[in-house]
Amino acid sequence: MEQLIFDEVLSVDIRQMQLERLQVILNRAARNVTYYHDLFRSIGFLPEDLGSLQDLSKLPITSRETLLERQPYGMLASPPRDVVRLHTALGPGGQRIVVPFTASDIRHWTQLTARSLKQALVTRDDTVQICLDYGKSVAAFGMHFGAEALGATVIPSSNLLMADQLFVMRHYRATCLVCTPSYAHELGHFIEEQSFDPKSLFLRCVILVGEPWDGGIQREVMQRLLVKVYGAYGLDEVFNPGIAFEDGEQHCLLVNEDQFLLEIVDTKEGTVLGEGQQGELLITTLTKEALPLIRYRTGELGCLQYVTDNNMQRLALKLLGKRRDDLVHFNGAKFYPPQLGEVLRTVIGKEIPFSVVLTRSEKGDRAELWVEMCELAFAREMVGITHIKDRLESMLFLRLGVTVHVRWMEQGALQGVPAIQDNRTAFAIPQ
Repeated sequence: MEQLIFDEVLSVDIRQMQLERLQVILNRAARNVTYYHDLFRSIGFLPEDLGSLQDLSKLPITSRETLLERQPYGMLASPPRDVVRLHTALGPGGQRIVVPFTASDIRHWTQLTARSLKQALVTRDDTVQICLDYGKSVAAFGMHFGAEALGATVIPSSNLLMADQLFVMRHYRATCLVCTPSYAHELGHFIEEQSFDPKSLFLRCVILVGEPWDGGIQREVMQRLLVKVYGAYGLDEVFNPGIAFEDGEQHCLLVNEDQFLLEIVDTKEGTVLGEGQQGELLITTLTKEALPLIRYRTGELGCLQYVTDNNMQRLALKLLGKRRDDLVHFNGAKFYPPQLGEVLRTVIGKEIPFSVVLTRSEKGDRAELWVEMCELAFAREMVGITHIKDRLESMLFLRLGVTVHVRWMEQGALQGVPAIQDNRTAFAIPQ
């Protein structure tokens, strides 16, 4: 396997490495992907014209809509026989985007997650418990293979009751827990409610993946579980996680610059912003074979700056916990409000005003779908309305994979109310 420690990668000129890899990936995209070939040709650009990293900003931005329009394999840059795995990512409106991987892509992904785990001081002597749903979380696979690459023991313990998770954690002597921030929050409160002694666990670190998180969640988990807490960032369309990992000292996400080029652009103009300025995050992959992405729009809002790490300058990403689009992260799942609107149309038979309300309580996060009662619903008996509510909640669970509670509102109550009301703690990497 390739080197796992970023410090060893930095023994070479990282900027020169980025430039060489960028030239290779641009040639690969232009040669094998019709979209990029036609795009470069339309602006009179040849990959060999790239003379510096700054020239990347001359190229147009790629979006999720770009990928969705060319499904399933219109963006594939490798021969189909070289594709060894297919995952999916959530596209606009809830439609699925195919994300192909070659064997080389899998090796790079494994390298990056192993690097993240090693930053958290995980070794072959550790036991890593992964409390993620392998059926809906790409991050579960990424962390699983990264941990195995280090020689650590892996416990893939998804879909267990909280008490059973704790039993496994204690009796199998798990030393590292990988989970979502919302799960860590719920686990901390469960331990407190059950008067469970965290000192009876062998746990020493928690790695948060799959959702945005904030300093409050980290401090809470540290205090309740008596562990160090790290965060890892990735995208299902790229590698999740693997793009950046939170250093325990810096309290920011250190970017894996040998694999990615990151830019922050103005959300309206698309112009590249300088260090410390806030805007939308773009990612260019430098090593992906099957699905190379050039200036890919993530929807995440944040800023980039350089920090000193082990006497070296490292690029750090700070996310604001806000997005340009209306993608919702909730209990390990992702969805767009139009997906809920589609379920409403299916059950009720017409367009109807609604709002998604997210709240955080002692027992975890809660999602409610506030729905205005249309004339059709008012005309029914209470038994019929209850039946509609039960059917809606059942279909929402099947569609999204999480529980959404339906709450009826009187007509006109949601006028001017946003489609998403996120009342949870503001998500942001601690400053």
